[in-house]
Amino acid sequence: MEEPSKFSTQSSLPKNDLLSNENETKLTSEILLTSELTTTTTNVKQINIDGVVNTKMLHAHLVMLAKFHSLEQQDSEIDERYLLRAEKRYLLWLKVLNNVSFKDDEEIPIPPIDVCQVWHAHLLSPLRYFEDIKRLYKREFTFPLAKLHELWSKTNGDHMDERSKQFWEENTKQPWILDPNDTSDFELVCPWCSTTLMITANNYVKLMRNPKDSEKRCDKCKFKLSIGSLSAKRFMDDIQKYNDGKKVYIAGTLVSTVNGEYNEKKAISDSDYLFNLTSTPWNKLLDKINKNPENCNWTKIVKCIKRQISYLKSDFLFQYVRMGIIRNVIFAYSGTPLPFSIGLVSAVIRQREFTNKMVNNSWINDSTVQSQATIRYHKFLLLQKDANSCLVPTLDIDLCWHTHMLHAPLYRNFTNEHINRIINHDDTLSKSTIANGFAETSSTWYKKFKEPYTCEHPKKYWLTTKKMVAAVILPPYAIYLMYKMNKYKKGTVKKDKIQNSSTEKTEYEEKEINKYSGACGISPGFIFFYDIPLTSPTPSECKGTCGVPTASSRGGCGSGGCGVVSDCG
Repeated sequence: MEEPSKFSTQSSLPKNDLLSNENETKLTSEILLTSELTTTTTNVKQINIDGVVNTKMLHAHLVMLAKFHSLEQQDSEIDERYLLRAEKRYLLWLKVLNNVSFKDDEEIPIPPIDVCQVWHAHLLSPLRYFEDIKRLYKREFTFPLAKLHELWSKTNGDHMDERSKQFWEENTKQPWILDPNDTSDFELVCPWCSTTLMITANNYVKLMRNPKDSEKRCDKCKFKLSIGSLSAKRFMDDIQKYNDGKKVYIAGTLVSTVNGEYNEKKAISDSDYLFNLTSTPWNKLLDKINKNPENCNWTKIVKCIKRQISYLKSDFLFQYVRMGIIRNVIFAYSGTPLPFSIGLVSAVIRQREFTNKMVNNSWINDSTVQSQATIRYHKFLLLQKDANSCLVPTLDIDLCWHTHMLHAPLYRNFTNEHINRIINHDDTLSKSTIANGFAETSSTWYKKFKEPYTCEHPKKYWLTTKKMVAAVILPPYAIYLMYKMNKYKKGTVKKDKIQNSSTEKTEYEEKEINKYSGACGISPGFIFFYDIPLTSPTPSECKGTCGVPTASSRGGCGSGGCGVVSDCG
């Protein structure tokens, strides 16, 4: 008898309408390895992964993304001002939650919608989120996706819960609804003299979003305030607290970006070697900063770290420092004046490209596509177990992945248990990394499951102009490209096989196709988009791998997904 797949697990969350395991389907890894048996999965409603990745939760997630989409302001300055206020309110929300005792999870209120949006973006960097919560707060609270959807269902989409509103207003002294047109001043505490400065909204946006063109001096100590100086000072303050023996961990040291391991002992060991203020390099830098605060900048900090590394190497001690830890630390502080390890306003903006592909999209809102997406996400997780390269999801898989990550404790436990690491999600990868990763993912998918991964031919996203020019100049490289193209195109549904035999198209279908066409190129994170097939395959033409109805208006196939490269690696 075949062993049941480990990827079908019971939820550790309370059972309600959205988190029910009623339709949980248990598939084995072996079933997913053969195309003949995979065809039968069209008869399976869905796979309920970890109790939270199912069609109901995908629908709840899509509804939430639509609400986030409605928050975006057309004026970029107003939009950034709104997000900067939301970021501060999110920081306030986490502080309040950790200062209040709740009897049970049902008693925990929901936050305002702007706070939900920032929280959502933070969760989609699972390793950074994990470290931030462990480093800064006593407790971790689960993102209330199911509770939010239930509220919106009862209130006809209105984000209003009286008990939560009262809790928020009493504990934060902030309005429940954040007004995009609020032009009141922002507060900023000078990190040198602790003076509370009032900065006009316009100047605060410039200070935080245009670091090269904007700076301000403290009215009292005259310290130059900029994103660079504020984040550098935050870094130096944390190092000082650590050396003073306070219970402070340096951001970037607690959680490994390789496997997501949380290790306080290794964090302390690395910090003792790298950030010991009694060492000569740090001592010299502190003297310079004490004489002139302008010396507290990243140029001098990076030089100091390099000197510290040289000292460690000369004493054969650098071998005890984990690889990549310095890069992680600098990434966690540089350009981030708030206590988090990523800039959350930028994170929200990056996620908007993904959100735009999801909103008003008839393809992803199709229940059959969502059911198939859970199966494809299951397979994507199976690939992750033996992945030696960056795996890039299609949009349907990425929706499942995002939904899983919103339940952070479950996601960490699940991936740790079944894949032996916490799978990171990086939406800052370069275009070339995503293109190569997507091509390799398509090839690996086909090799393992004997079915196509996407309808996008690799020449559209992988065969760049630079590669073609190089192939003309270097014939051996051209042979290499031909070999790679032949390898990668196996993971692609041929377009002549996915054209619908029907040539009639309604005006509505054409409109829907045009609306969706931008999503079926290499998106987000790529500059260019490509056209998609104007018609969809029949289930028989797709041999059961697509499971979409004939003459769907969305266009494209991709064996259960559109084959769109998502916004993240």
